[in-house]
Amino acid sequence: MTVLQTLSFDVSPSGPNATTTRVGPSIGVTGYITKVICYPVSSGNAIPPGRYFVGVSLNPGPTASPPSARLWTGYASGWPVQSAPNQYVTAGKDYLRLDIASGSNGVSTDLIRATIEVSDKPEGGTFLFYQEPGSGPGEFVDTPLPQPAAGSDYAAITVPAGVRWRFVAERGTLVTSGTAANRNPTVNMQNSGSKMLAASGSIPPQTASLTSYWTFGPELLSNQTLTTYNNVTFAALTLISGDTINFSTLNIQATDQWNAGNIRTEEWAMPQP
Repeated sequence: MTVLQTLSFDVSPSGPNATTTRVGPSIGVTGYITKVICYPVSSGNAIPPGRYFVGVSLNPGPTASPPSARLWTGYASGWPVQSAPNQYVTAGKDYLRLDIASGSNGVSTDLIRATIEVSDKPEGGTFLFYQEPGSGPGEFVDTPLPQPAAGSDYAAITVPAGVRWRFVAERGTLVTSGTAANRNPTVNMQNSGSKMLAASGSIPPQTASLTSYWTFGPELLSNQTLTTYNNVTFAALTLISGDTINFSTLNIQATDQWNAGNIRTEEWAMPQP
């Protein structure tokens, strides 16, 4: 087997939560594609898995149209996986194409590269790399929760377009006034139609004149007696675009104050139809 051509195609993503399609150079020889790899070249291993979902395919011409063959599909990271499709190609008729779905931390200064080798004969075994969207490790994304007005809860967080989230943790600090009341902070998740998907349980409430640190997460054991650090077990729910994470404190008082908080999720870029 002799390698006739090695061809690379670099594409910059359009930015966060975006889909990018680019048709690149035509393949200059007739033969078999025996090797395909796809990986980030601008930041290398610094780009975490889950940020860019990439499809490498053949396009029947220089203008984007339905692909004629899939060559490599999955998340681009610093540890590229090789595909060996043994796909027959004709010089000047088949074009290399990249489709990239970007997560919330996608940036246009990153660069995704696909490299193929075309040989005169097919390789011994055919292997077509395919990774299911939303599978494997994702990218951890922190979303800030701005401090709300006194007597109010954090604003709801909506899962952005083009991604899938797994809830990891939420952390916030509640400072209660001297007004006597039992405050019960809760977190719930709803779909885009405001249907409840999950809600946190309850532990002993926060009373007057306290500063308490509240953490909600699936890998926590709920506290039953502590007042300063309160951990609440919550479902490791998978959320899709349009779902919301919501906050509600039962019996919150007018001068109670939530300080700025944070949500951590595991995120996967998802290809769009």
